[in-house]
Amino acid sequence: MRSINGIKKIEYRTQQKVKLSNYYFVVWFVIWIFVTVFRKVDYNIGGSDAIAYVHYFQDCLNSGLNTLYANHLDKGFQLLTKAIRLVTANYHVYFFILYGVIIFAYAEFINELAPTNIYYEPMVLTFFVYLRGYTSLRTNLSVAFFMLSILYLYEKKYIKMTVYGILCLGMHIATFLYVPFFAFYFLYKKKKLKAWQWGGLYGIVLVGSKFAQKIVMGATGLRGAYSYYASKSLNSSFLVNGWKIAFEQLLLMGLLVLFRKSIKKCIDGYSEINKTRYQFIYLLCAYDFLMIPVNYILGIWRGYEYLYIPRLIMWGILMQAISKHLDKKSKKIFRYAVLAAFIAWMVFRLNRTYEDSALMPYLIDL
Repeated sequence: MRSINGIKKIEYRTQQKVKLSNYYFVVWFVIWIFVTVFRKVDYNIGGSDAIAYVHYFQDCLNSGLNTLYANHLDKGFQLLTKAIRLVTANYHVYFFILYGVIIFAYAEFINELAPTNIYYEPMVLTFFVYLRGYTSLRTNLSVAFFMLSILYLYEKKYIKMTVYGILCLGMHIATFLYVPFFAFYFLYKKKKLKAWQWGGLYGIVLVGSKFAQKIVMGATGLRGAYSYYASKSLNSSFLVNGWKIAFEQLLLMGLLVLFRKSIKKCIDGYSEINKTRYQFIYLLCAYDFLMIPVNYILGIWRGYEYLYIPRLIMWGILMQAISKHLDKKSKKIFRYAVLAAFIAWMVFRLNRTYEDSALMPYLIDL
């Protein structure tokens, strides 16, 4: 909890720039990297796919390696793994580098894009999405590079944006679904989407998703797993199962509509830099909501993780806007209630996924 609480320790510095205290970042980094790097990894422990990543790292320089799992890995991830393997044979070092990148991406993104004085209690859920990386390392690394790429888009550092964009695309093929955000950003970076625009975009997304589904199912060049995932939604309904994965996204979307006037009033009181941050987070969340049917139709069941951190920032903004209606004493109670609610949600999600993901029991392996 100390490492998670460190996220809240934000200092307001010159030029209205948000910075995470170096002390709390070090505490956060050391705790998270320790429990990750030195966790016991074996079959059905330490993450369901973790042992496969360890085996691939150990054998990746073997020219005769031709396993199903190795062939499933994206080329960029293979190259990165081989580059690290040339330097060390210790998979703990391998984990340190990759998970270190993930933690760094979280910290940089929150530092630069979270408006000051929002509610940081929702950020406890960064630990949940980080734990998901124990089994889905490739996805989480792709997400980390994607977050850095869009951060540098915001900062207009286009060379860095391109470098990290290429890296994220090389880690996981699903990232291609998020590339259109860059065009989406330039189209709407100073606008709010109106109801008819939402409707039109959802129509385009649904038609495009169905078209993409047929392509993926019929493509022989893609790995078989993706064709299988894309076919699963044909015999199911979003209202039966799909909404469960997207529940947090749908809830946030509904509350943003419900409290839109309160949010607008709250944003009106922001400084210019915080208004710019809010607009960027708003567009990320808008794009994320548009991706709900895409991820369901194509069977990208980890797609909700790509913009998880921006949604947590938006939750913080929403909670701040709601708190404006409360008196000082009620605000304190409200903060505790918000923290308890997000911790409870994290525990619930871990309880629902830890068995399939082989997250428990957790054992240290020094």
